[in-house]
Amino acid sequence: MQSTGFHLQAGSSEGVRPLLARLVPVALSVWAIVEFGDITTAIAEGRPGAWMTIGTVVVVLISALVSSIAGFAFSALAGCAL
Repeated sequence: MQSTGFHLQAGSSEGVRPLLARLVPVALSVWAIVEFGDITTAIAEGRPGAWMTIGTVVVVLISALVSSIAGFAFSALAGCAL
């Protein structure tokens, strides 16, 4: 009986996924650095909406910190239950 499953040929797209998996975090990091530069430039130049942007950044950073602490606490509690 022959298998009717889908088989990839060698070399078809095996190198694309690892390359994409490496490029996506690099692209996101570059984007974050560019945006950070834009935020600091907006503050230095005194643009009208700069403080609203800073307020948004502060809220996101504080929520990330709280989420990280809560995740660590949950992991510690789950580890103690084992």
